Amino acid sequence: MSQKAKIIKPKKRFQWSKLWYYIKSLWSNPIALECGITKKWYTGVIIAVLSVLISAIPLCVHAATSEGGSFLSSSFLYNYDEGFYSFLTDTKLKNYSITFDNVEHTSKLTGFIPSASNDYLVYEHKYEANDGHATSMIDFQVFYLDSTIDYAAASKTIQELKVNSKDGRDASFIIFGHKYFTTGLYKAGTYTTSGGMYGNYNHITEDYTSLNDFFVTENSTRIENKAASIKKFQLFLNDVYIDNRNSLTFVQTGIILAVNASIILLMGLVLFLMTRGKNNPNRTIKFQQAFNISYWSSLSPAILALIIGFIFTGYEVMLFVVIFGFRIMWLSMKALAPGAPQSK
Repeated sequence: MSQKAKIIKPKKRFQWSKLWYYIKSLWSNPIALECGITKKWYTGVIIAVLSVLISAIPLCVHAATSEGGSFLSSSFLYNYDEGFYSFLTDTKLKNYSITFDNVEHTSKLTGFIPSASNDYLVYEHKYEANDGHATSMIDFQVFYLDSTIDYAAASKTIQELKVNSKDGRDASFIIFGHKYFTTGLYKAGTYTTSGGMYGNYNHITEDYTSLNDFFVTENSTRIENKAASIKKFQLFLNDVYIDNRNSLTFVQTGIILAVNASIILLMGLVLFLMTRGKNNPNRTIKFQQAFNISYWSSLSPAILALIIGFIFTGYEVMLFVVIFGFRIMWLSMKALAPGAPQSK
């Protein structure tokens, strides 16, 4: 009885000797061009997706780790700290306070009833001249908006109040709402905010039950007490900012992913159009191959954008776009110009 011979096909194995070849595609124009033309389309797509994800990491990390109270870490507080500490002192002297409910995630003003006639103002601090006499220059205000008030509309009105002049707001402020919170830092005489944040009370902890939790008096000097109170208030602002931070992280990361993916596709189209000239030796490059070249060329700019993005905060959105643009320009001038050797 004859038996059929079983044919065993040899398994394809990755050629580790070519690893350096693929690594060189990060900067080698001929290799990036060759890989884009000869390799499968899905390999290029995987590289492009990986590049987009890598390029978005710095912005995502910076946005996800931002803190609501960071603007108070500056050495230029423009009397915000003095105004806030004076406000805490005033609550003690006049027996009123704002309490926080970390179960219902709300705040409540007790011992004081703000009026709509003065835009629900609770406290106002004025700048004191060197001679000790108060001037008419207001540098800090506190407002409270209860649950019966449209917070969005009232908050916008308060932020647009012309406090010291007819040109606009130039005084720092805090708006405690029933569920929401907003603060802004201003330098007297200027009309643009120098910092601030907004959020809600959804993540405040048991450490914050009222304004008394921010009031520090055990240090020897007022300056030390003022600095300690601001530090406690910063921690409170970090918790208030959490939901807003998560939302901004999601939005900003989505935007940079869409922008970077779009630029890779756009550069693929540019490469295709650049090789359409009658005398261009690379006019044989097909539509999908042009996009594949763009995909293979995107990884090194993404890695550079990742590194530089953690060094220079604030430029994360534009880094990949600029670096990738230079990469494609360099590739087109060296490997796809009409005088360049024909790609294989």
